[in-house]
Amino acid sequence: MNRDAHGYRTVRLRTLLAVAVGVFALVVVLTLWNLRSLHQQVRALLLGNMELAAERYGWELAQRVDSLEIYEIEAAGRATNSVSIHIGGRTETHSYVAKRKLNGAEAKVFMEYWGRMRFHWGLSGLCHYPAFVVRFLEDAEPKLETTLCFECHNFQIPGLFGETTFMGFEQKSPKGQAFVAHMKSLFPDSPKWVALQEMEKKQGKQKE
Repeated sequence: MNRDAHGYRTVRLRTLLAVAVGVFALVVVLTLWNLRSLHQQVRALLLGNMELAAERYGWELAQRVDSLEIYEIEAAGRATNSVSIHIGGRTETHSYVAKRKLNGAEAKVFMEYWGRMRFHWGLSGLCHYPAFVVRFLEDAEPKLETTLCFECHNFQIPGLFGETTFMGFEQKSPKGQAFVAHMKSLFPDSPKWVALQEMEKKQGKQKE
């Protein structure tokens, strides 16, 4: 009787243990599935937001802006002035050596070059070495404050959750090259163009 009772209890414990292991495994699988699904949803949300941002800060911005402030950034040791900008929830301060303010026809021409380019997050390089600060204004109110990098052809924009991220533009296309040429016409004496040319030559040799 005791052996039977003990054996019965042993079988019952093994069954309960097997059920518990099965339930635990099911919970793990469901949790991983939900995490993967959540990751996919967040990724789709982020990518969708970046697609909208490409329109918002591209051709849509070009239709609204009526004036601009552009600053040529330099190392603090060489510059005596500074400008602060707000990008998402962050504030950046940059030293600059030259400034241009564009109004009326000049602003319209700049935004025409800007709006003709194609914008996409996938066009951005991995780095960001800001060469210029640009403040896009509508009725004297900033619609975007950002920094331009011509080495990785991107600029900073606010992210979905208030962080800062990068948007790329098609710098190597004819429309992108026209925009770069226009920037050169605004700051013809900037040494940044020489550095950019040298970098492009180096990249060209590496591809050969």
